[in-house]
Parts: sequence; C-alpha cells; structure tokens
Amino acid sequence: MRLTSLLIVLVACGKDDHSGLGGETGLTSPPTDSTPITTDGVSPVITSGTIDCSNTGGSSKVDTWYANLTATDPQGADTLVGFGNTLTAYQVANDAEAYTDISIVCGDDGACFGSVSGDVSGIPCANGDSFYWVVAVLDNEGNWSEPFTLTPL
Repeated sequence: MRLTSLLIVLVACGKDDHSGLGGETGLTSPPTDSTPITTDGVSPVITSGTIDCSNTGGSSKVDTWYANLTATDPQGADTLVGFGNTLTAYQVANDAEAYTDISIVCGDDGACFGSVSGDVSGIPCANGDSFYWVVAVLDNEGNWSEPFTLTPL
C-alpha cells in the first residue's frame, strides 16, 4: 500500500527540478527560512530526532551518518510520505548548505530513519562538529513539517 501511495504521489505531482534534492523528484521543496510554515493543524510535526556517526564496513572503514526521528501528522502518522523526506547538513561556521538528499524514510507509525555515508555527504565523522543536520517530513497532502535540527549523540 505504501509503495502504491508513493507512486501515485510521484505521478500526480509531475516533474519538478529540485537539483538540491537529488534531481527530478516530482516532490515539492521543503520549507526554507523564507517560506511561510503552515501551523494550522494540517502539517506534520517532528517530535524528536537524533543523528550519530560511526565507522563501519570492516576493512573498508566507511563513516556513516544515521538519523532517527519521530514524526506525527494531524491526519495520522500513516499519512506521512514513506520516501521523499529531506536530510540536510549545514556548516556551523556560516550556515552554508553542505549536503541535502531525500534520504529519510518514514513508517506508518511515525518512526523515521535514514543514513548517508561520509563519502557521499562529504562529511566524515571526524568533522562532525563543524556541521549540523536538519530534517523535514512531508505528508501525502503535500504539507511539510517545520525544519527540525537533529541532536547529535
């Protein structure tokens, strides 16, 4: 059911170039500081979230960032889009965007997670203090949550 809903959303939205979100996704961009946030009881809300980095992969030693968060939606957590939620890293020094992708996946229970390797993001674990991570989730009606800054573990 979730895959069918996602395909319907992607087809219904059409094509829209979001190069900062990994190319043509068919999804609208998450809100930014200049975008008004809907707080009228219809948008999803992220209630908690953490991010951690660890070195995994046996002999290949790959740094991987792991995001875990919980979100709700007034219409029910099962209305959160399963795939298409954003994970963005910003530089602490100047708030410049360093990495963004639609790599957060949410389940019907509101539990969301995602991961990205240090090689892909360009952010190794050793440089983690120089960045902060922000997530936003989308519901199937096209409403974005407010951006939420993840707590590092």
